[in-house]
Amino acid sequence: MLLFTGCSKEEIEEVPAEDLNAQEKTISLLKSNEFLSSNFLPTFTNYYGRDAATSTYRSASLASEWVHEYDEQGKLVKSSFFELYPYRLLKEIKYLGLADHELKYELTSYSYYGMEYSRTETYELTMDDQMNINMISRGEEFIKLNEQGWVTLIHDVASNGNVNYKTGYEYDENGKVLKYLSYDISGTHYATVEYTYNETGDPLSYHFQNIYGAEIKVDYFYREDNTLERLEEEYYNDEEDFGSQIFTYTPGEKYATLTTKTGDGVTKVKTFTEDEYIVELFENEVLSQVAVYKILDSGYLISLHKIYLNGRLHKIEYYDDNGELNYTEYYDENGELTKTVPA
Repeated sequence: MLLFTGCSKEEIEEVPAEDLNAQEKTISLLKSNEFLSSNFLPTFTNYYGRDAATSTYRSASLASEWVHEYDEQGKLVKSSFFELYPYRLLKEIKYLGLADHELKYELTSYSYYGMEYSRTETYELTMDDQMNINMISRGEEFIKLNEQGWVTLIHDVASNGNVNYKTGYEYDENGKVLKYLSYDISGTHYATVEYTYNETGDPLSYHFQNIYGAEIKVDYFYREDNTLERLEEEYYNDEEDFGSQIFTYTPGEKYATLTTKTGDGVTKVKTFTEDEYIVELFENEVLSQVAVYKILDSGYLISLHKIYLNGRLHKIEYYDDNGELNYTEYYDENGELTKTVPA
């Protein structure tokens, strides 16, 4: 049995057999400390150090920082990923145990844009003999790393061992992802995402294209304090204007409004408050519906629904605290209430 006695992998010494149990614990600790700083952390923080595929930042790198916590023995126990503008926790990772070439960990992700929530999942990753990560238990196999330890090619592997698709990554000198390249199982490159960043390190643009003619362009606009003020998105199909979205954000970078326009003349406006969000639907710029939803810890619940005919109020549906229809009011062409019908 061999014991790592320092930060260098070359410095090893024999371990007496009688000290086997005690030294196994020491090996687990020193082994983890050694590969964490040289091989593990650069890859792990590169992989998790991006947006969690939200509708806002779409898996881009962010102006951010990692904070690592160690126990009294110097063993890494937790890593936290923070967004800088505004400063808030995005991901928290607790390391549950290292055994041989496998590490079990608990990942909690936090979302703030609409309804605030967190989600916790447990994963395992495996490593090669050099302690480089080669697979995460959700089926992502790390095929290539660059000299900095950043992931440059991932295979998505099904439970039967077949590769579903491949994703390549390109970075700038600071590790910010500049490009995603998507490949099918035959190796055909079918989609690309490109990012640009501002001087603080947050995204300035997002550009998606695939071989089927779909294209999405996003531009980001920030306040003087570097928090996101709005996002403007346009999407196309075979170069034809297919629609657009504009997100606006509060100073705390939560959704304020979302305006969506589609090529068929429909516009949907969502307005968010602390307790509810309101959806207004326009057809060829004429108001047709308004719905009001309560924001609960468990999700959204409808409380009121207005229906318009030719821009005039036709009826209002009222819902109880369980989201069940309570009663409906009907209105005439002059906007006068004509009848109330229980559910």
